[in-house]
Amino acid sequence: MGEVIHCYIFAFIVPRPCMHKLILPVILMWSLSACSTLPGRMMGLKANAFNKFRELPEKKRKKIADEIAEGIKHHDPDAKCKALYALAKIPAESKAYVVEIADLLREVNPRVKSCASHALVSISGHAVPLLISSLESSESTEKVYAARSLAIIWHKRTDSPPSTESGRPNFDELAEHAVSNLIPLLRDPDQEVSKAASEALIAIGVPSVHAVREFLATAMDADGKLRALRILGRIGPGSKEAIPDLLQLASASEGSVNAETIIALINAGHKLTDINGIRAVISGGNPDARRMVAAALAKRGRESVPYFVEMLKSEAPGARSQAAGFLGFVGAPARTAIPQLVATLGDIDASVRRQASAAINSIGPDENVVSALLEAMRDNDYQVVFDLEASIKKVGAPAIPIILDAIKKNPADVKFNPLAAGCSHAVSVHPAFAQSMVPKTRECLGYWYLRILQHVLGELQGGNLSGEQVQGLSKEELERQENILHNLSGTPQLFAAKNLVRYSPDSFPKVLPVLIEFLDSDNYSIRLEAIELLGEIGPTAEIAIPALNRKLRGDQTTKVYVAFALWKIKKSRMAVSILISSLESNEDDIKLYSMAKLEEMGVDACKFLPQIRKMLQSGNYLVKTRALKSLTGAKGNTEKALPELIELLNYGKDTGIQEAAAKVIGSIGANARIAIPLLIEGLNSKYWNEIERSASALAGIGRPAVPDLITVLLGDKEDASRGAAIALGKMGPLATDAIPALIEIIGKSESSAKRGTFERALRQIDPVVMPKTRR
Repeated sequence: MGEVIHCYIFAFIVPRPCMHKLILPVILMWSLSACSTLPGRMMGLKANAFNKFRELPEKKRKKIADEIAEGIKHHDPDAKCKALYALAKIPAESKAYVVEIADLLREVNPRVKSCASHALVSISGHAVPLLISSLESSESTEKVYAARSLAIIWHKRTDSPPSTESGRPNFDELAEHAVSNLIPLLRDPDQEVSKAASEALIAIGVPSVHAVREFLATAMDADGKLRALRILGRIGPGSKEAIPDLLQLASASEGSVNAETIIALINAGHKLTDINGIRAVISGGNPDARRMVAAALAKRGRESVPYFVEMLKSEAPGARSQAAGFLGFVGAPARTAIPQLVATLGDIDASVRRQASAAINSIGPDENVVSALLEAMRDNDYQVVFDLEASIKKVGAPAIPIILDAIKKNPADVKFNPLAAGCSHAVSVHPAFAQSMVPKTRECLGYWYLRILQHVLGELQGGNLSGEQVQGLSKEELERQENILHNLSGTPQLFAAKNLVRYSPDSFPKVLPVLIEFLDSDNYSIRLEAIELLGEIGPTAEIAIPALNRKLRGDQTTKVYVAFALWKIKKSRMAVSILISSLESNEDDIKLYSMAKLEEMGVDACKFLPQIRKMLQSGNYLVKTRALKSLTGAKGNTEKALPELIELLNYGKDTGIQEAAAKVIGSIGANARIAIPLLIEGLNSKYWNEIERSASALAGIGRPAVPDLITVLLGDKEDASRGAAIALGKMGPLATDAIPALIEIIGKSESSAKRGTFERALRQIDPVVMPKTRR
């Protein structure tokens, strides 16, 4: 300690005449070494200091530990905590000071209590007897910290105490003493005390069961029964000896007590068919009870499937949605429920259909239901279509003949002009998503469905629509399309050309002259689609380059279509310049098309950042979204777009835009520090998705955000505090300054679930401070 004092007063006690050029460097080196002692650096949580400490002989380690332990006697809470942090990282040496550390649980300052608790948890089993004694304290916070410390120690079990041979009890004996002191605390009028005691009993597990059974039998009020039931439920299979008591209570209770009793029986592993009341709860009108019992059921896997199949018949949309979701959680063992889930795809409620399609994808269907899944892909919810497509892709090759048959049964109307009807879309956009972005006209429904079927087929056969198209046309259909190509004109001829381009590469020589001729058509839509098809053909369409070059003198829309086609055919650099300049257009459709094509060409968004900044301010939702998408994948410096990105954090019309803006801001790093206040505000949101995206962006910004995150972490808003911890954890070692605050909040956390977020963050920042839980 004296050396550290010297470093502050040295400049005042050395006479000025001594400040000679030759002497000064020596003086400064001595002063620096005095200020950088190993204990000092350890209390500053310098990782290299602890590495150095471990290399020292045992006697030197003990001497340094003694010096650090002196710090816990300091009057300043910060000084005490720094010493306790350091001791927590050297548990083998800290055991010698366990009594002094345990005494700090009686401190008035809650931060010191938290720091002491953290150090005792690190010491582990050697601290347990003293923590058990603290449970008898008359002071509530001391009991809370003691119980929480015991819970963490039992969860971790990183260090067993000495065996009975050395005169100290083992963990089994410690458990008996701990349980006898924890059970009375379940009746403590302070809820924090009773919650902490519950967490400790759950962590101790099987040794707690007998005492908790007795408590349950004598509990006179519902709160006491619920507390005991939740402990038994969380202990799970280890609470089997309580099953007789639980069965008796299940037949005699109602409401929340009945639901928690059923959950405890399910978690204990009792045979589901012998538990009365499961069906009544999952079909009842209490959504919370239904959700909790269903969640417990899902963990039983295959055995739970009949109950969820029954829930699918419920009149409540929420129950049907939960049933489908939990069947998806069960996964492959729920394969017998596939027929019922397929039937649910016709549910009137969109959330039920989404859960059912996601469940089918999770379980994995077989080819017997492919036809039904293809029919269900008429759904106008693109998320349902995406999930069903993923399911069919899992079936693989056996699904191809079924898809071809569906395409045959839904032939294209050669007289129908999708361009004129307003339902055409760029090839790069998934047809299900494109369908959701345009008016649902009756004329377009058949067109969209056929395009979706063709897309699924393309995905199964390789998904390549440029040069090596899928062979989706039968011999008869090929002859029919070629006949239309040569004998009809206008839209039917164009549609035949499209089919041949996309599904018969051998027909390219026959199609090319027709498409070149279409470039001079009086029909504007036909001209554009012909240009696009020439681009899809690729290098084979080189013969069309002169005709395409002439069209560059046309209107702006034609110009961008031609530019992209030329790039597809010969990778023309001129195409990039044309498309970038088109981003200045007054027409949103031209901007969207150009942006999509630049992205498809792999052009870095930083090359047209000025145009993107203007597009971010557009009143068109699609323009904003496309600009943000381009920025998300940018590889260069997007810092100049910060003002527009920050503005989009307040874009209340769509959370997707806010999320994308936050992601880009986070990718900018420390230079995005001006966004910190608004992102911190996002942590205080009542919506968890907004908290998560703000946390991710702040993590990307890094060290400049740490002070504000610490303030939020120690604040009184639980979700905001968790969000701050997530952000700090993602930063890793950059957030070292937050370690004291994290240790403090861990000590204050009421439950293991909430505490887990903070412990995880602490491990991410410094694994040595917070050892991983041993499974």
